[in-house]
Amino acid sequence: MRSEARTLLPHEAHTRTWMAQPFYAAVASNDASKPVESLGGYTAAAIEDALSFEGWPTGQVYGPDNALAANFKVDGRRFRQAVRLLEMRGVCRSRRGTPGGLTVLKPDLSETAHTLFRHLCAVGVTQTDICQARSVIGPLVLAGPSNVQQSTPDLLSAPCQSEYQPDNCALKLMFASLEYFSDAPHQLDDPPASSSAPELNADTTAVFMDRPGLTRHFHLATLVASKICSDVSSGMWRSATRLGSAIQLSDRYNVSERVITEAIRLLRDEGLLTTRRGRGGGVVFARPSDGDIMRRVFGFLSAHGLDGGTCSETSLLINIGTLKLICATPKFGDLDHALDQARCALLTENRPLILSWFSALRLLYDLPGNRILHLFIRLAVGFHVRQGCMDLDHPLHLKNEDEFRGLGLKMLTNIDRRDADSTVSAFLTLQALINKEHPAAGAVVTC
Repeated sequence: MRSEARTLLPHEAHTRTWMAQPFYAAVASNDASKPVESLGGYTAAAIEDALSFEGWPTGQVYGPDNALAANFKVDGRRFRQAVRLLEMRGVCRSRRGTPGGLTVLKPDLSETAHTLFRHLCAVGVTQTDICQARSVIGPLVLAGPSNVQQSTPDLLSAPCQSEYQPDNCALKLMFASLEYFSDAPHQLDDPPASSSAPELNADTTAVFMDRPGLTRHFHLATLVASKICSDVSSGMWRSATRLGSAIQLSDRYNVSERVITEAIRLLRDEGLLTTRRGRGGGVVFARPSDGDIMRRVFGFLSAHGLDGGTCSETSLLINIGTLKLICATPKFGDLDHALDQARCALLTENRPLILSWFSALRLLYDLPGNRILHLFIRLAVGFHVRQGCMDLDHPLHLKNEDEFRGLGLKMLTNIDRRDADSTVSAFLTLQALINKEHPAAGAVVTC
């Protein structure tokens, strides 16, 4: 017997605010002008925001479809597309038949960590990246965010052991995604240079039986999209690889063109595929952005109770570890140039100083070239901005900007000298200055 369905109301002002937030766009993408969401993705995000405001009621049934679509101001097809996106993320399960609706799920750690792992494979990481990330995340998983004073001095020397279980769901997710590289070291190899798609496994009815929880994805388009997602993120294909036409893909996966078209639409909204018209066109593998993965893990973090304070502490701890990593890295050719760029960003006077500091930090974190640590920081910061929806549009002026700039330049000098302790000390002093005058901004400008 079906449980009683409730209605779900959107929080339109909240969703519009964080999507229009320039700071969120800067965190999610190097191109702040790039739209954060497609129309289907927008509806999926609005549903997630509504569930978050409801306290993520796992097991609750909402419906029917037509009422929910009307609440979120979309037609039935767009609403179903949004629900299928959320099915791929483990956020909900659509209810089959009339009157339809959705059942709220609690995203699984193993599934979400595997999604993050596949994203890292797709964007390209090295064995050095993995080792560096484990050297920073491992001690935090061991110590927990409440033991920062005990954990940070040995961030680069403490071992990384798989039995450490953090209470912090964000750290737990990050660590679990890194553990997948231990099981699949071949994912770090360079993909073949061929631009043609390899033969794919067409057994779509059993593709994810080895992935816990994925048996609940009952809709065929969702299942096929998940299989394609796994294939394109497996390290086999380079960005811009042509996967074939919709007809060719429907033959490979042994499904109808209608199902494969729906699956392609889902993956296009997730940022994993694009389509090209004309000769040589078809379905093309797109390099996913950090904004894409930020959206795909939001439901997991929200459902598992991540709050703003824990988010800020997580970001701060990874920042400290990354700064220590930069100071421990031998000097290399681009260091002087990168430090000069960071100084210029800090001295820029035509924008709020706090945002200039944010730009300087991003330049610094590109020094070791570790995409993983930078992404992990942005995951925490992006979640905090979206969840708290802080107003960062107004000018973020500081009372004593000269003192702040002086400390920032001092920190850059300490990095140049490879003085890790003094670098971290200056960083914490800068954060304290921001927190004193702009607590909301201080919580999120550490990426």
